[in-house]
Amino acid sequence: MSTDTKHLHIVSDATGETAQTLLRACMAQFEALPPHLLHHHGQVKTSRLLEETIERIKAQPGLVILSTSNLEYRKRLKEQCERHKFPFVSILDSLSEQLAGFFEAPLATTPTHHTLDETYFKRIEALDFTTSHDDGRHSETLDQADIVLVGVSRTSKTPTSFYLSYRYALKVANVPLIQERGFDISLEQRLEQDLPHVFGLIADGDHLARTRRARLHALGEHNLNYANPHDIETEIKSAQRLFARHRIPMVNTTNRSIEEVAAHIHKLYEDSQRRQRESPG
Repeated sequence: MSTDTKHLHIVSDATGETAQTLLRACMAQFEALPPHLLHHHGQVKTSRLLEETIERIKAQPGLVILSTSNLEYRKRLKEQCERHKFPFVSILDSLSEQLAGFFEAPLATTPTHHTLDETYFKRIEALDFTTSHDDGRHSETLDQADIVLVGVSRTSKTPTSFYLSYRYALKVANVPLIQERGFDISLEQRLEQDLPHVFGLIADGDHLARTRRARLHALGEHNLNYANPHDIETEIKSAQRLFARHRIPMVNTTNRSIEEVAAHIHKLYEDSQRRQRESPG
């Protein structure tokens, strides 16, 4: 590569996408630019990574573009650039200062996006767990769930599970109650153990019958027992007895949105968590 190559270094404590977008917009204003190379140093969140980044910049000196929301890291990076005589620009400083003056509010020492990053990764982890524990799969690891949803077919177990994971970053497993299997004795045994928070989903018989008929029509199938009102009532009563036997809170999903059902379950979960924290010992 030519010795005349100009080096640009983006240093960020996150992904650095904001700085890259701004840089591209600025560079587009030039008719012609000399040969240049962009170096991206992302997720610089520790002293060790900061020192390693400085060493990489020293090997190929150039303009350093700081895109760090954390005030402490931004200050340290500026000091390092001044010490090594790297030209630099901190793209957040000017706007942050203007906003602070406009709102007459102090800047936070720790930016909120770090919390959002942690929540994002927790949500991804929760969704992975929920996907692998959908419809009774991997029941041997139910005890690793934050919440276990149990219910007969078409009581919105799967969509509620995924909404809880996405909205509240909770690991959710859902287990179907299948009448033909006698509601699975192994599930009864698991419920007698110290499982995490378990909630039973139920729905009115007429609602389930309509939902199941629509499901069969969409699939082009004709399972008379599956949508038979009498059989459905038997399933519901068996499920209610199971829930009562194990003191499982019941949540009726009839004519309720997934968001509403999930919010209700989340509140029950949070209330239970709070009681556990406040209980002595």
